[in-house]
Amino acid sequence: MLFFLFLYLTYNNFKSAYFNMNNVDYLLSLRRLIRDIIKFLPLALLIINHRNPLFRRNINEGIYAGAIFIALSGIFSAYLVAVGFNAINEMAT
Repeated sequence: MLFFLFLYLTYNNFKSAYFNMNNVDYLLSLRRLIRDIIKFLPLALLIINHRNPLFRRNINEGIYAGAIFIALSGIFSAYLVAVGFNAINEMAT
């Protein structure tokens, strides 16, 4: 489920939901990205922990925390890649 969440956010990132090609405001796009992550994080936590309660101490908790961290870092790196592509596009024109 986190993978599909990552795909959705990445798709939004590259379909210019965060970037307007004429006027690029990186802080605004970062704010939108963080807003989307915060919006979907409770859903991801609910999906992950619907069998295991959030605060039960077991070995799976670390695995889930690692999965969330990997997903969020992947989303943020996709944002940085989009920023790089946008900067190259601006320099080329």
